[in-house]
Amino acid sequence: MVGALNRDRRDAWLVLWSGPAAWFLQQLTLFQLTLPTCHDKPWLAPVVGAAFLLIPSISIAYSARTLIGPLANASATPVKRFVLTVGGLSSVVFLVAMLWQEIATMAFTGCER
Repeated sequence: MVGALNRDRRDAWLVLWSGPAAWFLQQLTLFQLTLPTCHDKPWLAPVVGAAFLLIPSISIAYSARTLIGPLANASATPVKRFVLTVGGLSSVVFLVAMLWQEIATMAFTGCER
């Protein structure tokens, strides 16, 4: 396991964990912004939520560029390719979940109670 976490693969592990971390931070931040959103800043939660969508988007782009694009020859190790593939696919799944959360935030702000 220690060999899988060497310095040459840090970018792949960052791609792998960026989707779940962005989703968790988006949920946590939007919950904390419920009070300001309900009182005088209804635009705050959708803008902050949309900003968090950039994190998995960048991870997907980096993973695709590293696996398919001009950096494909530099990442020839099988472990790095596997981690980038799983990380890219999980980032897509988390991006879809975050998009649905963003749509739900626009439809239901939490202030209706």
